Amino acid sequence: MVLEYQPNGTLLKTLKSNQKFNEPDVRVIIEQMLLALDYLERKKVVHRDLKPDNVLINSIEDNSEYEIRIADFGFAVFTPKDQLLTHKCGTPGYVAPEMFMRDDGYSYKADVFSLGALFFNLLTGRYLFSGENMEQTLRRNVRCDISGISKYISNMSKNCKDLLIWMLKPDPDQRPTAREAL
Repeated sequence: MVLEYQPNGTLLKTLKSNQKFNEPDVRVIIEQMLLALDYLERKKVVHRDLKPDNVLINSIEDNSEYEIRIADFGFAVFTPKDQLLTHKCGTPGYVAPEMFMRDDGYSYKADVFSLGALFFNLLTGRYLFSGENMEQTLRRNVRCDISGISKYISNMSKNCKDLLIWMLKPDPDQRPTAREAL
């Protein structure tokens, strides 16, 4: 797959430059990402590695209108019959917990969880799950204890907080699809 050149780099590059995203900016980015995930789901594709370095910024208009693209489809898989997936992959800190906790597999909703982790990252400048090493980060990610995030999002709007918490539901049966989140 070949993508056009994205002159503004990745969301990770922007986060590392300490540029802060305000809630309206994050809303634009997350809405575009949800539209992209809904499209992928309709095409029967699960990305499985959504994270800031896999989101490219095509343009920034007036320092507030972001146009983004999803990149790195190396872990993506085509699921023509909507079968549940069992291969464990992705990036610790962004992986849906069901990838490691459910023997029956996972679905498109794993991407919604990953986007929720990215959503939290953009809103707060913090990782949803972190540790001293990848193993510790993955253990915290799989455990999926998000009870402490409220202190970091307390100044966000109710709609923003509600959507974030919904996207981060540890149980995929309680998590929205991309279309439902829109």
